[in-house]
Amino acid sequence: MPRPLAVSLLVITTMLWGFAFVAQKSAMDAMGPLTFSAVRYLLGSLAIMPLVLWELKRTGNRLDRREWGVVALIAISFFLGVTLQQIGLTLTTVTNSGFLTSLYVLFVPLLALAVFS
Repeated sequence: MPRPLAVSLLVITTMLWGFAFVAQKSAMDAMGPLTFSAVRYLLGSLAIMPLVLWELKRTGNRLDRREWGVVALIAISFFLGVTLQQIGLTLTTVTNSGFLTSLYVLFVPLLALAVFS
């Protein structure tokens, strides 16, 4: 991929990510944080389900009990994070929310260093 195209796609992706905070804040006028998170995950699940079914049919691989537990733990963690972010959006501006959320780029490596060192 040519470098200018790659940079352009990254800029577009960043803009879409940033605009999502405005949409999320607007959604808080119509529903609460928990409802928003539930609807968001429901729509996401419905959108990805055809790909999951296609992959299952293609490979025949099924998750065992332990793997389902890991999937559930990850899903609960993400749901909790999204819900807390939505609650935060009700308490602060879109700008602050976007900035604080983007700090994960700094905190995740530091946390990983602390946990895995």
